[in-house]
Amino acid sequence: MKNGTLLPRVGQEPSLFIFQPRQVCQQIGLQWNDAQKLFADGYLSFSPDCITNMDMAQESELRFVGSLVVNGCEPRMLQTLLSTLPKPYNYEHSQIRYDWERRKWFAIPKPGERLNDLRQSIISDWLDDIRDRGDDGELSKLMQVVNDEANDNLRAELLSGLLTKLEEKGDVDALRDISDQTSESADELDEAYKEVVKSESEDNAEEEDKADESQHNNSGAIKLKPREKIWVPLEHGNLLCLLEPGQIPPKNLEHFLSLQVQLLKRLIAEADEAEIRLEEQHLQDNLPVDVWIMLPSNPLHHPNGPQLLLTNQVELGSAMDEWRIKVKKILPYHGPLETAEVAKEMLDDLNLGIFIERILY
Repeated sequence: MKNGTLLPRVGQEPSLFIFQPRQVCQQIGLQWNDAQKLFADGYLSFSPDCITNMDMAQESELRFVGSLVVNGCEPRMLQTLLSTLPKPYNYEHSQIRYDWERRKWFAIPKPGERLNDLRQSIISDWLDDIRDRGDDGELSKLMQVVNDEANDNLRAELLSGLLTKLEEKGDVDALRDISDQTSESADELDEAYKEVVKSESEDNAEEEDKADESQHNNSGAIKLKPREKIWVPLEHGNLLCLLEPGQIPPKNLEHFLSLQVQLLKRLIAEADEAEIRLEEQHLQDNLPVDVWIMLPSNPLHHPNGPQLLLTNQVELGSAMDEWRIKVKKILPYHGPLETAEVAKEMLDDLNLGIFIERILY
């Protein structure tokens, strides 16, 4: 298998809603000649000209590959993205993602799978520890538990050991209290394990809250360069631009976005690492999958990330789409501007978090 990972696919079952190729093309905004070319180039397993009603697998193929083309994926990039993905491409963007650093596709975990992964990771660490100590008796017991999930007593013993291991590795006071209170009951140990995970989640949430609070202070404010001007149309603060000597105000959407790319880069430069990572997580959590996969891994760390984020094709009706529509209506702008004092206050209040909120919400 090219990708080396089993990825979820759409089956060939008949769909409740029967779609014809032209209908799907219209829905996703794909030109008919582009759909024909996808078949000619080997990206579709069927010819859209020679089929009337598609099954679910065929429909997912056309939607999956077609959406990449619609979102600006040129032939060379399309070949790069799909070269590691097994054919036919009956996948859904909501179920798989592309890792730009490793150049591979990975399945997006379903709800609950992350907890299972955490459990498996802990079991694996415990197993390594047993092997290092050469304790064959404990190793045999662990393997028996793993292979016999129906035995509640052994399962309880395993969970007790996992809690102990968490205490040794995590160095969290709450884990010690939980471990002291555990009994031989599998149900009680399960509850204790859930409390451990909840405790860790609350700690992570507290850290995120602190990062959220920090992103709204002035520590990340941009410092103006000599003779640099702040351009803000009256009552349109989210159109703020910085103009260096010799630069003119934005005259169209393309010009405006180029100024916004430079503004975003400067906000990133002023932000600390925790803020940057937090905002990258916000982007991943809130951007449509079709948009996210077209960005490089860690887009706010990547030199081309800001430009791709702001200039790539966006989802219709999204906050960024509405932002662009508003800009198109306003530019070129010949009305009054905010006063220099108000504009400076707006710039001082602007930071990376607020900028990302603007394009997400």
